Amino acid sequence: MTETARNRLIEPHRNLETFTLIWCDADVDRTKENQHTQSTLRSTINYLKVFDNIDISEEYIKQNPDNKIVLIVSGKMGEQLVPHIHDLKQIHTIYVYCTNNAYHEIWAKNFPKIASVVVTMKDLIKYISDDHIHRREIDEAEMKCSIFNPATSQQQESNASFIWFRLLIENIMRLTEGPSIPELIQIATQQYDGNEKEIAMIDDFSSTYCAAKSLYWYTRESFLYRWLNKCLRETDIDMIVYFRSIIRDISQQLALEKSFDEPKITVYRGQLLGKHEFNSIRSSELSYVVMKSFLSTSKNRVKALEFAKQTPPSDILEVLMLEIEVDTKLRQIKPFADISYLSDFKEEEEILFSLGCLFKVKEVVRDVNENVWIMKLILCGDDDSNVMKDVYDDLKNRIHENVDLNSFADFLRDMYVGFENETKYRHLHEIFSLQNDDDEDPDVMLFLGEGYDEAIAFYQKSIDKYMNSSSNINYAHIINIHFEIAKQHAYKVENADVGVDYLEKIIQDLQSKINDCTPLKRANIYLNIGQFYSTYLKKYEKALEYYEKCLDIRRKLLPDDNELITEVESTITSTYTVMKNLDHRLALKQKKLKEQTLDPKELAYLYDEVGDILFSMEKLDVSLESYKKALAIRKDILPWYHPLIIKSYSNITVICEAMKHYDLMIKYSNIKLDILKKTLPPHHFDIHYLEERIQFIKDLLEPPKKNPRELAVAAFYDSDFDQAIIYYQQIIDEELKSPIINYSNILDIHYEISQVYAKKDGNQLSAINYLEKLIENDFSDGTLQSATIYGKIAGIYHQLRNYEEALKNYEKCLEIQTKLLPIDDRTIYYTEFDVESVHLAKIDYEQMIEFRKKRLEMEFNKQSNRSLNYIAEVYQRIGFIYQGYTTKFDLALENYKAALDFQKQILAKKYSIDTVVTINEIEKSIKQMEEWLAEKE
Repeated sequence: MTETARNRLIEPHRNLETFTLIWCDADVDRTKENQHTQSTLRSTINYLKVFDNIDISEEYIKQNPDNKIVLIVSGKMGEQLVPHIHDLKQIHTIYVYCTNNAYHEIWAKNFPKIASVVVTMKDLIKYISDDHIHRREIDEAEMKCSIFNPATSQQQESNASFIWFRLLIENIMRLTEGPSIPELIQIATQQYDGNEKEIAMIDDFSSTYCAAKSLYWYTRESFLYRWLNKCLRETDIDMIVYFRSIIRDISQQLALEKSFDEPKITVYRGQLLGKHEFNSIRSSELSYVVMKSFLSTSKNRVKALEFAKQTPPSDILEVLMLEIEVDTKLRQIKPFADISYLSDFKEEEEILFSLGCLFKVKEVVRDVNENVWIMKLILCGDDDSNVMKDVYDDLKNRIHENVDLNSFADFLRDMYVGFENETKYRHLHEIFSLQNDDDEDPDVMLFLGEGYDEAIAFYQKSIDKYMNSSSNINYAHIINIHFEIAKQHAYKVENADVGVDYLEKIIQDLQSKINDCTPLKRANIYLNIGQFYSTYLKKYEKALEYYEKCLDIRRKLLPDDNELITEVESTITSTYTVMKNLDHRLALKQKKLKEQTLDPKELAYLYDEVGDILFSMEKLDVSLESYKKALAIRKDILPWYHPLIIKSYSNITVICEAMKHYDLMIKYSNIKLDILKKTLPPHHFDIHYLEERIQFIKDLLEPPKKNPRELAVAAFYDSDFDQAIIYYQQIIDEELKSPIINYSNILDIHYEISQVYAKKDGNQLSAINYLEKLIENDFSDGTLQSATIYGKIAGIYHQLRNYEEALKNYEKCLEIQTKLLPIDDRTIYYTEFDVESVHLAKIDYEQMIEFRKKRLEMEFNKQSNRSLNYIAEVYQRIGFIYQGYTTKFDLALENYKAALDFQKQILAKKYSIDTVVTINEIEKSIKQMEEWLAEKE
């Protein structure tokens, strides 16, 4: 493989696993401890992005809406960042890592995705690792499937998706060329660079994988299992092609392993299913489903039921248990086998079903005793019913026994799967060309050729190759290459006529071949011809002739709301607009409206088109009437939830808003919203967007009333500082009237008032004066409330880099807390870290250590387990300070050993796995210090 080819692999910065770990902290890369922690965290979630800037991290999060993000954020940054990103669907879990959790837990409680506010690296690593086990279980339990309902038209979107997915799998299984395992290993090595655990696994896979071990590797906890299931569930074509031989190996090994004594078995699986799909299956008299990945089940009903009962449902997912009846002697089915011998949990009796297995839904019932939904399925063959037999007879006619690059790419283009644009198609072609060292191969040059003459020569070479490659010539592909040649002629102004002549001759010579193409391929050809006439030759009338042919075919064969239909409709309208001939098009459509032979569906389409034209001509009143007529017809002939009815309501709401008829816009929007809520998952983007739009219009008509805090903040940003203070004081007065006074909330409001004074006077000293007067006048010195205020004053001095005053106030805070709070209160611990952070800012490591030693002296006379824990933690912390901020490794070693001694005392009193983990960490630090000291000698 050439270096150029190597560079065409999957983008190195793309995350191929499900979860992304983001760490946002100003010091994220500045300490050895943080850098070591990053390496440790990657053993749990490999894909780690670190940011020390809030704006950049927020931009990255918002630019990746399809990710599942686990976020670590410092307390200070989190307070600013979390409100902006918390409600984004890509944010899964948040951990706030700080030194003052008493403060940060106050604002964190308003954000349910914040799982923990932690102050130690050990806790951070442990919580993320422990929680990730559950995250993975939930993610793997979510069922991605295609649904087929014979009672509806095969052109319905879900049925079309069902057929296309089966076609995709059949093509993948037959694919005979392109990248495979060696390229997959290269990508994995890039992805896990620096992750020692995963690199060792990849090396093992590289040296031991073979077809006979495919099931063994699929059941291991490795990148193969995670990547394969993700790319299958997401129909990620780029990645699926790398797994083509592994998918085939697993399926073939399942066929070899299949051996059952029982004629019938029943297997189970705890499952999550999207509520939209769940309701669709429940409401259908008969449905078939195909899973979009290999399906792991168990003969052990209790285990499956246990998972289903322990997993809480969400707004968009329904929890259920699959109960599958299996005739082990059934023929014409995808393979399945008992793979318990490979599992670490043999009591679960795992049965694995191959990708593409077909199941018929028997019934969906509620088990009242267990309080869980049971979906009963029956494994069935492709010829289960006459309807399914017809479907799969059609499928077989579309599949070649051996699938090469060209037939596979043509299939994807025809199905419009995975290609947003030509660049995507080009990228797939480059992936398939990885093993080709000849950069002048015609297949590659079909996409990569530069220069008119060179490109035309290579296009012709491609045509010759395809014409001679097989008896089953793909003429749709040949015709598309001829279009490329015609475009090259048209690019040259002096050869424009040559391009026209060439194209028209090709159309004439290959007309019979065009007619022999499948309807959808023929529609694509007509669209290409139209675009050629419009874009390159400006012959709009000729272009419209072919656009109409394309539209006619797509309307007959595709779902009513399919984007390919919308694409052609928009192209036609824009072409008329360019021609500045909307009057002519309107006259044609209005003439057609008078025909007596139109069926209602076609009549509604015409009224829509008339409405579109009138809207483009800015004749809004008559456009609205035309849209209303289309809606009225559709309400008579279509079910209330049909996509075309939703489209009609959308047309009407858009034009009502343009006309500023806001009451009507809200009326029709609410009707549309009601339909969407009954047919889509609760958090679907369309629902969210429409709700926001309705609320926006309502706010235009009647702005919502704000609460005092919102009013205070608004006044602050308007620089109306006196009014802001009045609003804040109202909040405090109301809080003081409460039977249970929340002093924490009151102190937060006082702090916000102090910041108003600071902004008003342009000086943070005004904030400090305000807070100091609170201690004099409102809160007695020596109370916990006064300790909190001292802490806030210290924080301001710290920001101002007045470290002496910061230390003075932190020490007052700490003195009061030590007197009034129990030793096990973490608030004391956080204040100690605040003091330490000031010494760190001063770069006064000796004072930082002296402070810790003085705190130790206060604990030596107490002999509780908590006191021992504290002493051990402080010794370990002192050791870390000596190690990380000085070169006194002998003193670091001395303190680590003291920490180890106290941890062993704790373990002797009460066994704890946390203590064992901590002891292991300290022993590693001791070993490292001993090695460093040995090197110095």
